[in-house]
Amino acid sequence: MEIIISYLKELRKLSIDDKIKLNELTFGFKFNQPLTNLPINLTNLTICNNEYEYELPYQIKYLKLFGNIKLIDNLPDSIKELELINNVGKIELINLPCSIKKLVLYCKNVNLIILPKSIEYLKINKNISLDKIKNIPKNLIIEYFD
Repeated sequence: MEIIISYLKELRKLSIDDKIKLNELTFGFKFNQPLTNLPINLTNLTICNNEYEYELPYQIKYLKLFGNIKLIDNLPDSIKELELINNVGKIELINLPCSIKKLVLYCKNVNLIILPKSIEYLKINKNISLDKIKNIPKNLIIEYFD
């Protein structure tokens, strides 16, 4: 079950049964509030432009972040796939969880990326130099986009 939330009151209106079934949640561009009490079965989470720093639940496996790079240094070790969309400022990815298998970066300004040993797939902008990427595994699949 997937739900897109723009305002916190929409999440509060969900029944307990819906919260139990909920495994995919998108917080839209208008949602800019602290996240608390996320559903326990939540595995897929998309956050669009939320400026708050918070701890993500451990069960998250698939995470997509639009603009919110404050969370990068505090990701749970359960994340398998991480997608970052950021056109504001330069980013450094130096503390990625060792559980990440797939990393997609729709970012043009990258200072440094230190890849975890678990990484199998990386999708990056073709203008990002491989010199900025450290710990590249031999079998890593790298895909480029414009």
